[in-house]
Amino acid sequence: MFFKSQEYQKELKGIADIIPSAGLLRNKDILITGATGMIGSALVDVLLYLNKNYGYCIKVYALGRDIKRLEERFVSYKQEDGLHLLEHNVISPLVMDKVPEYIIHAASNAHPYLYESEPVETLLGNVEGTHNMLELARSGKNSRMLFISSGEIYGQLGETDIPVSEEASGYVNTMEFRSCYPSGKRAAETLCAAYAKQYNTDVVVARPCHIYGPTALSSDSRAASQFIRQACLKKDIIMKSSGLQRRSYCYVADCISAILFILLKGGHSQAYNIANKESNVTIRGFAEKVAKYGESRVIFEKPAKTEKAGYTPIIHAVFNSSKLENLGWQAQYGIDTGIRNTIEILNGLEVV
Repeated sequence: MFFKSQEYQKELKGIADIIPSAGLLRNKDILITGATGMIGSALVDVLLYLNKNYGYCIKVYALGRDIKRLEERFVSYKQEDGLHLLEHNVISPLVMDKVPEYIIHAASNAHPYLYESEPVETLLGNVEGTHNMLELARSGKNSRMLFISSGEIYGQLGETDIPVSEEASGYVNTMEFRSCYPSGKRAAETLCAAYAKQYNTDVVVARPCHIYGPTALSSDSRAASQFIRQACLKKDIIMKSSGLQRRSYCYVADCISAILFILLKGGHSQAYNIANKESNVTIRGFAEKVAKYGESRVIFEKPAKTEKAGYTPIIHAVFNSSKLENLGWQAQYGIDTGIRNTIEILNGLEVV
């Protein structure tokens, strides 16, 4: 799939226009794992936009586990010389003739249904996958790796810790299968720090908050993605809880620009929260905004046992983004604009 809407193209241009030190990407090889996911696919779109409209001559290596999904997602780029599709599972080592100058590791099971159905794969995918990407980066002479972690690594924190800074660390129950995701991300971050210390591998970490947008997969079981899908279908938005948990949300276009800021300007072996300080609302508040722009309504149902099992126990998830903003990054999309754009783009989706 490729979003040909004018709004999506405008967003790609907006990202391209604010990338700091963008010249550092010219004529570079960039590997993106998890390339069919919400974040990975949007990154590929932006880099290929730079090629087409600004002559950046970037070689983009889009890696995913299923070549058919890769081909379907990037069908519009068949004639693009800069795109190379790689079918590979990051749990296995990756060997490339030339190690890319930049590696963005976005591959991960990243939504609740998979935590419940594939907890082992979720945990090992984060740890072993990150290990293999670090080994690839280590083998390169001038490679920088950006690991896309998660705000879930903070665990359960108290209200006095809000907004959450990068130094915080809360409780994660290691004997709960649902901890496969935050525990895997925590271990992967420590592995990044260990490679930086022992091998001087150039690595930096991004910790996105709750990201939403039109590039989410149709199988994405996160609440925000489900709300938006239901609204686009003109169906009731079904909430399976009271939705009183307060969250930091960030539109995917802002998340992509943040990742590129961190990639190009982030400090060696440093971690950065990605969050829009103007988009902190409850889950219910988010659902109500989606209902407003989707001309739908919010209703409540009791969750099934399997659904409830995948829910995060984290109540407070509002992040401090000051460290990222000190790099010069600023969010461009408020939550109302982000939700409205998402619904507009998805409702006008074209496959070409």
